[in-house]
Formats: sequence, C-alpha cells, structure tokens
Amino acid sequence: MQKNKRVRCLYVKPAVNNNETASLDSQEALCHTFTRKQGWSISSESYGSLFFDGEVTPNLYQQLIDICCTAALSEFDVLLIASQQCLSIPEENIKQVVEWLHENNVEVWSVSEGKLA
Repeated sequence: MQKNKRVRCLYVKPAVNNNETASLDSQEALCHTFTRKQGWSISSESYGSLFFDGEVTPNLYQQLIDICCTAALSEFDVLLIASQQCLSIPEENIKQVVEWLHENNVEVWSVSEGKLA
C-alpha cells in the first residue's frame, strides 16, 4: 500500500509580460488535481512572484529557502510545482534545490514533467 504522502505545493505568480506561464489559479487547479489522482494530501501551499521583466524576486528565493528548511524537519514528503517553467529560475538553481530536497528525503514533482531527478 502506498503511503499517503504529504505535499507542499509551490505556485509562482507569472511575470506581467509572460503569457506562457500558467496563472496562479491554473497552477493551483493542476496541482490539486494531480495530488488527488496520486492519492496524496496537500499539507501546505506557498506562493512566490516574479518581477514584470522575469527577474526572480526575493520573495521566490525566500519561499525556496523556507521549503529547503522545512524539508529538513520532515514536514512534507513531496514538493509539487505545475512546471519547471513556472519557477523561472536558472536551471542550476533548480538542480540545487532538487538535490537538497532529495538529500532530505523529499521527492520533487512537476505536474507537467513528472518526477524531477
């Protein structure tokens, strides 16, 4: 029997001029649907935002730091995002976050891309 995993969702408000990133409502709907299909439960949700020109705001980095800190406390089993594109952060930063979370026994999933390694 699969353990009922506790999920922390991260939603990122898209940049004003970015029509390719899903809205917060769309990201929430995608993550909630995905979580239900997996039989998991959402334990917490976080919100970040981007500047209008696509720059990462301190808010988003703070959310990622908080996620890494709470992972070490075993507060959730899965970090779920709608897609890597929603994060709009450099690939090397995504890899660092994913590696840290894996080291702390947290899986990272994207609704669009599946399980991130």
